[in-house]
Amino acid sequence: MQTFNKILLTSCIAAVLVSCSKSTDPSVSGKGSFELVQAGNSARMEASANTQTETFELGDIRASKTFNFVLANNGGQTIENIKIISNNANYEMSPTTITKLDPKTKAGLTPIISLGVIHGSAINGSALSTLLTKGENTAQITITGTTTNEKGVKEDVNMFAKFNSSAKIMDIAIIHDNKNLRLDTLVGNQLLASNLGGLGLIRSYCINTNDFKIKNTGNVSITINYGTNSNGPLSSSKTINPEDEAAFTLPTNLLFNAFYFEIDGSNTISYDKRLQLGNTKKAYFSVINYSIVNPYVSFTPVYE
Repeated sequence: MQTFNKILLTSCIAAVLVSCSKSTDPSVSGKGSFELVQAGNSARMEASANTQTETFELGDIRASKTFNFVLANNGGQTIENIKIISNNANYEMSPTTITKLDPKTKAGLTPIISLGVIHGSAINGSALSTLLTKGENTAQITITGTTTNEKGVKEDVNMFAKFNSSAKIMDIAIIHDNKNLRLDTLVGNQLLASNLGGLGLIRSYCINTNDFKIKNTGNVSITINYGTNSNGPLSSSKTINPEDEAAFTLPTNLLFNAFYFEIDGSNTISYDKRLQLGNTKKAYFSVINYSIVNPYVSFTPVYE
C-alpha cells in the first residue's frame, strides 16, 4: 500500500487552521506538548506527557477518504524523534516519522499529517484493498516524541487520538424460490455484452422462472434502475431501503428474456466479488430466465 506523501505548510498557514484552538503559554508549559487540529474543523486536541485518549468523529465513510490534520507543538521546547503509529491497517498515517517539531511561537514549518481511511481501494485509486467492517469502526493513533522539561531533563511526550467512523457498504441479495442466488461466481451464470457503466461485459444471473426479488442487504438506501435494453436507457426505477426488498417479474414477450440493472448507492463502495462497479460508481448486472432462452437444456440456478 502506497505511503502518503509528506506535506509541509508554513507556520502562517497553520496559524489560520488552528485559530479556533486554545493556546498554551510556552512560558507556563515549559516542555513541548502536542496539539492536533483537524484541517477545516475547529475540533482540536492538546496533550502533555500524561495525556488521555480523546476522540475525533469522522462520520460516514462511503469509500476511501483522506483527512488532514495539523500537528503542532503547543509547549515551550522542541519535540524530537516523533513517531506516528496506527493500530488499524485500514487507517493509514503519513508521514509516520518527523525529525523535530519546534514550538508554535518560533518561525518554522508546521507539518500536515494525513489519515487515509482505506475502504475499497488504495487512496491513490490504483488497487482494491480490504473493506472496513460494515457499520462502526475505530482506530487509535499514537504520537510519541521526546522533549526537555523545565529542569533540562529529557522526557517522553505522548498523544493518543481515537478516530470513529461509520463504514457504508452497498450490497444486495437476489432471492429466487426463497433462496439467495450466489453472486460471487460465474458457475451456472453468464457474462453478457453491455455498455452500461463502461464495463463491456456484465454478470448475468440465471434463474428458471420469471419471478424474483432483490433485497437491500447493505446499510445505505439504493435506487435500482432497470429495463430490457442492454445498453440503456433503463427506464424503470425502484428505491429500496436497508433490509427491505422489491419484487420483479421478467418480461415474457421477448425472445431474450432479461432485465438489466443499475444500482445507485450514492457513491458507496461494494464487495467487488458480488457487485461490479462501473465508471459511474454504480453497480451493474442482469437477470435472465435461462429456461426460456434455452428451453432444451435442464437448468438449476446456483444458490448460496
